[in-house]
Amino acid sequence: MALDNYGLHEKILRKAAIILEYPFNKLYNAVIQVNPYQKSWMIELGFKEDKIHFIPNGIPKETLNKVQPINKYKDKFIITYLGRIQEYKGLDQVIQALPFFPKVLFIVMGEDSGDKQRLQNLAKHLKVESQVIFLGKVSEKEKLQYLDFSEIFILPSKWEAFGISIVEAMARGNAIISSETEGGKFLVKKENGFTYEFGNLQELRKKLSILINNNKLRKQMQLANKKKAQQFLWDKLAKQTEDLYKKLK
Repeated sequence: MALDNYGLHEKILRKAAIILEYPFNKLYNAVIQVNPYQKSWMIELGFKEDKIHFIPNGIPKETLNKVQPINKYKDKFIITYLGRIQEYKGLDQVIQALPFFPKVLFIVMGEDSGDKQRLQNLAKHLKVESQVIFLGKVSEKEKLQYLDFSEIFILPSKWEAFGISIVEAMARGNAIISSETEGGKFLVKKENGFTYEFGNLQELRKKLSILINNNKLRKQMQLANKKKAQQFLWDKLAKQTEDLYKKLK
């Protein structure tokens, strides 16, 4: 049996380690880490180092398919987000930055998980409600269409183990801004985007301003991301997972 620790928060595992005092090591044959930063705290929690294997998450090759372009919002600079609308995702940080960028349109894709009303109230309070569009749940085709239309993709979460939506946005030619989560630090380097400290609104505004105003740099990052996304296709990564499971027989 392999234990994939994707989606388990470090704090939860720390509590589990205290309660169980490491008997959980008898419950698995291998642990998959999806970013290189997980290994150190997993060992600290008592996971056996030789049982930890690094295999990142990936995207299907269909993410690269061509789709019909969107023909609207052409007078706006488009920034997108894809994921649940939940408080820990940090979307309020982006909304608080919008008064500084009146030509920016922030398009949010994803289902409401309890934070949409608060965000709408915040946008109204800041008089930027016309700059925020909540699309709700979108189809695969719509997702690719809006990511194609976007210049910058932002994932401002408090915590992410990986960030599949970042890779999807990379594949569609977006420059990336991510908070300094484990996933963000792994996927976003200086050649393809920026990271910032969660909650540091001044730093977020600075990084947004650079990418909005520096067309050359933004285009370079967008091209770099199209190439980088090729590393995370499931066609390639599935073989690594399959080989690991075969070893466990």
